[in-house]
Amino acid sequence: MSFSEPDLDAYIRERLHEALADLSVDDISLLQLHYCEGRTVAQIAELLGGTSDAAEMNLQRARAEVEKRMNIPVDRLQGLSFDEVLTQAWPKPSEMEVEASGRRVWFGIQKELKTYDTQFRSLYRNDWADAHGLRDLQVLAAIDLLGGESSFENIIAIVNEWSSIDVESRFVYAAMDRLQDRKLITSHFSDVAKTGNAPKRLFKITPDGQRKLSTAPKQALARVKNDEWDQTDDSAWRSPL
Repeated sequence: MSFSEPDLDAYIRERLHEALADLSVDDISLLQLHYCEGRTVAQIAELLGGTSDAAEMNLQRARAEVEKRMNIPVDRLQGLSFDEVLTQAWPKPSEMEVEASGRRVWFGIQKELKTYDTQFRSLYRNDWADAHGLRDLQVLAAIDLLGGESSFENIIAIVNEWSSIDVESRFVYAAMDRLQDRKLITSHFSDVAKTGNAPKRLFKITPDGQRKLSTAPKQALARVKNDEWDQTDDSAWRSPL
């Protein structure tokens, strides 16, 4: 669908193109789902795994940002609301283009996600700091459960059991490094002379780590241990460390 005046149609589409130029991928995805694909807020929330309130809030924020960037005088809108303007002006690719673009985007997303520790990340419930904090809590709880000095092999075995997947070693090592930087755990290498084996890096929780663990929210601990947890409890999505 186009606007009644060709010049106005071209003007609005150009303004929209400029407004989307450096908008975040998350915001563009929301607007695409609503104004191009016609999905409701409830459908978007279900698709993205969040609540309707969060989807509504983020959609309205993205819409307001585009409206501000486009900055179209009211007298040029022909009495249309901005929602109607976006619905008409949003690019409508062909079915073949949509399918090809979807495949490219999905393959790109799959490749990109492999570089991130996404288990505790939600697009609209928390951020990367929260996701890393929850992984740190999981590793800290595993070290505490093992007691004394624990090897990486024993720790990651518990992490994998709680996660119900094989977590990449680099994500667990990264959590250990963050915990050690904050002095919540310590590590040293085993004495080769005593064991006769190759040295192993051993980890132990510190008193500060014990205190942090003891004050962690119940729902966050339940979540990282794969126990029953309340998905509506905000503390289960936030970094407790």
